[in-house]
Amino acid sequence: MIPPATWLSLNFLDPFVGGGSVALAAKWYGFNVTAGDIAERSLVVAKALIASNATKILSTDITRLLSRLQVGDANVTDGLERPFSELLITAETFTEPLRSLLKLAIINSYLHIFPMSLPSASDSRHVVAGEWDRISPRRLGHYLRALNRPLETTLQNAALAVNRSVIGGRGAVVTGSALNTIVESKADVLYLDPPYAGTSGYADNYRRLDELLGGDRPHEPAPTLDELFEASSGIETVILSYGGPTVTIESLVTSIERHRPVTSAVEVPYRHLKSIAKEGTNEYIIVCSG
Repeated sequence: MIPPATWLSLNFLDPFVGGGSVALAAKWYGFNVTAGDIAERSLVVAKALIASNATKILSTDITRLLSRLQVGDANVTDGLERPFSELLITAETFTEPLRSLLKLAIINSYLHIFPMSLPSASDSRHVVAGEWDRISPRRLGHYLRALNRPLETTLQNAALAVNRSVIGGRGAVVTGSALNTIVESKADVLYLDPPYAGTSGYADNYRRLDELLGGDRPHEPAPTLDELFEASSGIETVILSYGGPTVTIESLVTSIERHRPVTSAVEVPYRHLKSIAKEGTNEYIIVCSG
């Protein structure tokens, strides 16, 4: 284990930052955090919450943002995605870190339209196209409640949620593949949360959002565990979060020990997307020494 007294002096790297929860926690605990990803949606999170420390969204910022909106009366019923696209373009006129904070609030507002905040929901394409007669009756109420809420109210609520995640500390953001980020870093602690074997990827679930943010980048194949551990050979401590239906803790430990000693292996049972999951999925937290 890493003594808490040393955390302030250590560099923490999260090259698969995703939604940013682990990187934000590391920042809160005092580590000097570097967050990276190849997905623009994740980089927005990192720039808003990891690289910034004190700036928060004011209600007047939302008013300024909406003042340039050209769609209808600032409700989202006039073309589902068009207002959000215009808002993201307008957000680019603000300076960092407010730019990314506003973009994060816009993303939050957009995702909350969809069940479970997933724009890949089976009938989301019908909502976007305005084909209301093709929407599942059990989901229609959710969409109507979301779409009938004034956009300003939705954005103000999203801004409050974003502001609650703004904390002081040390953080930076890098763009690029996880392997390059690891090799080029000077990390003391590396946290790896790569895509899990045999599970659906975020790229498919958030493709509509990626397109809204400026186009779906070509996605590189996810690096293998062997590649990740080879790239991290010079880093003292590596923490891996991994799982999936075909993975056991025994096989995972055996695979990792080809590269470095495992000091701790913990099984964490949970149900991913529990409202639709048929069974639980095991996630494993593996801590490795240098």
